[in-house]
Amino acid sequence: MRVIREIAQGGFGVVEEVQKGAKASKHLARKTFKPNPLIAGNKDLREKAHRRFVRETTIQSRIDHPHVVPILEMDLTADPPWFIMPLAEESFEQQVARDQQARSVNIDALLQILAGLEELHRLGYVHRDLKPQNILRIGDHWMLSDFGLILPLANQTTTLTSTNSAWGTPAYAAPELVTDFHSAPAQADIYSVGCILHDIIEHAPRIPFGKLTVAGPLGPVVERCTELKPEDRFPNVAALRSAVVMAVSSPPAPGVAQEVKDWVAKLTSDPPNLDANEWSGAIRYLEKNWGSDEAALLLNAIDIPQIKAVIVISPALFVRLVPSVTRWAREETFGFAYCDVVGARLMTIYDLGGVRERAEATMAAFRLGCSHNRWFVMRLFVRMAGPEIDRDLADRLVVEFFTLDAALLPRIDQIESAISVKRDALHPRLREAIKEIAKHTQ
Repeated sequence: MRVIREIAQGGFGVVEEVQKGAKASKHLARKTFKPNPLIAGNKDLREKAHRRFVRETTIQSRIDHPHVVPILEMDLTADPPWFIMPLAEESFEQQVARDQQARSVNIDALLQILAGLEELHRLGYVHRDLKPQNILRIGDHWMLSDFGLILPLANQTTTLTSTNSAWGTPAYAAPELVTDFHSAPAQADIYSVGCILHDIIEHAPRIPFGKLTVAGPLGPVVERCTELKPEDRFPNVAALRSAVVMAVSSPPAPGVAQEVKDWVAKLTSDPPNLDANEWSGAIRYLEKNWGSDEAALLLNAIDIPQIKAVIVISPALFVRLVPSVTRWAREETFGFAYCDVVGARLMTIYDLGGVRERAEATMAAFRLGCSHNRWFVMRLFVRMAGPEIDRDLADRLVVEFFTLDAALLPRIDQIESAISVKRDALHPRLREAIKEIAKHTQ
């Protein structure tokens, strides 16, 4: 292995470009534990930093996601320990500069970052040092890296943060990281996303740990991301994703019926404030006016908070609403970025519904992911149809699979190829159904 150049030097390690292979032709990046002199000169701090490096590498190596930098090789028993990852073409700093010049936000790049962040949060981790320098482009994928400050799971030690780097990078750190770094919630990372958006749109210096705003449609998004109290920010990445995409979506066409405008206004208020009669009227309108511009406007306004609101008001209305939302997901053509928003709504229906609603959401995600070749939605389908689902749902999905018959097989092949997830990741009953369909269609 030959070192070509030093790429970066941080508080705990150095990243170098290296060549590896029989002809030393493969270029990779190697990160080696090398604390700065302040830490290296203190035995206690050096030991804590060493444990943090090992933990960072171990966590990162166990996360298999297209928007998290993979660990290709590592030796944590070496002195000093090291790991190898793909060599990045650039960091998100360069994308920020391009966006500033174009006076626009690359929404697809941002959604890739949010997909990686959502996976971290799903696994119970908080990054705590999210910033453009820690987001790398490898091939066509933007990926999260540098997990040195990642918050461990509840049953792991949290005593590694006393190495002079608590609260991460001030320009991107949430206020609560200063006072309670050990208990940072997922909303700390959402604050950092707001700071990154501020970089792109305002590209001006800012006072750390404050509430931010920007000009234009993303202003309210940045404001909510950077609320001083974590509970006032977006509750999760799915809600943030939806707000970003909705903010940059085209405005509705003129000439919309007044009753639809009224429903949309109440649906999009915070919180949504349709009562049971109004929900009933809106759902009836969707059922009778399918395919109209007004129906599309209504469906656009029925996001995760609205879905959660209607089931509280009336489970029966929730059951009536689901077919309209899932049909929309199956049959409509969406912009690439908007697919992730629709997929998150399907996941909400799946989480809240009974067998019928979960089956409808699963099959809608299956068709949406395949028809738009959207990897994020494909991964949602695999989760919805995984080995841990109950037998009733599996039996219902088997029926849906046989309804598709031969049309099922190329879509399953497409998912396997696109996201490198084998059909073994599906429930055994579904794998049996795929085999049977393949057998009788040969």
